[in-house]
Amino acid sequence: MDSIFFQILFIPLGILASLYFVSFFKNTILTYTNDSEVDIIWGFSPIVFVSIFYVFSQQTLIHTVLTILVYLWGIRLFLTIFSKHQNTHFKEDKRYTEMKKSWNQNKFLFNLRRFLQIYVLQFILSLILVSPILVFMYYLNQINEFNQLMFTVGGIIMFIGLVIEHFADLQLKDFIKKKDSHMKSICDIGLWNYSRHPNYFGESLFWLGVAILIIPITYLGFISWAMITFLLLFVSGIPTAERGFKGNEEFEQYKKEVSPFIPWFRKKA
Repeated sequence: MDSIFFQILFIPLGILASLYFVSFFKNTILTYTNDSEVDIIWGFSPIVFVSIFYVFSQQTLIHTVLTILVYLWGIRLFLTIFSKHQNTHFKEDKRYTEMKKSWNQNKFLFNLRRFLQIYVLQFILSLILVSPILVFMYYLNQINEFNQLMFTVGGIIMFIGLVIEHFADLQLKDFIKKKDSHMKSICDIGLWNYSRHPNYFGESLFWLGVAILIIPITYLGFISWAMITFLLLFVSGIPTAERGFKGNEEFEQYKKEVSPFIPWFRKKA
C-alpha cells in the first residue's frame, strides 16, 4: 500500500479515535455511567471510514453502490442500538456491567482495563472489519478489468443480509410490543421460527457478501467475515444473548427445536 492510502486513512482514524476518547473520559468523569455507548460508535465507524474514502475515490457506480450498502448497514445498526438504549433509559448494557464485576477495583487499574478492553479493543476491531473495503475502494481505479459477476453476487448477498436483519428486528420488536397477548416469553414468529438468532445470521451474511464483492481486489474481506461471525457465535453474540434465558423451560424447549444460527426447518418436539 502506498503512502497516500495511509494519509487518507489517518482522517477517519483521527475522527473515531477522538470519539472513543471523548466517550471514555466523559464516562470516567461521570463515574463510568454507560460504557455500552461504544456500541453506538461501532455502528457509526464504517460510515465514517467509507465516507472519507468515497470522497477521495473516483466515485464510480461501484464505489457508490458499495457506499450505500455500508450506509444502510451502519444506519440500521445505529438505530437498533440507540433504540435499545432508549428502551432501557440509557442504562449500561448488562454485558459491560457483568464484565466489570470481576475486575480489580483499584481505580487506576480498573480504568486502564476499561480503556484497553472496551474502547481500544473495539476501535481495533472496527478497523479490522472495514479495512478490506477501504483497500477495495482505493485500488479499484488501478485495475484494467473488473469482475462484474463477483460484484453482483456480493452485492446481492449483502442486500439479502440487510433484509434479513431488518425483518428480524421488526418481528422481534412487534413480538415484544404484543408479548402479553402471545402468552410467551420467547419470540418464535417469522424468521425466529427458523433461527434463534436470524439477525446475527443476517449480519454474518452481509459481511460474507462484502468479502465476495471485493474479491477482484483482495481476499482480506474473508478475515472480516470470519471475525464478525466468530464474535457472533462464540463471544458477544449468541452466548451473551442466551445467557439471560438460562433455566427458562420455554427457551430450553425452543433451543431443542430451532437452529441456533442458520435458518432451518424446526425440529419436531
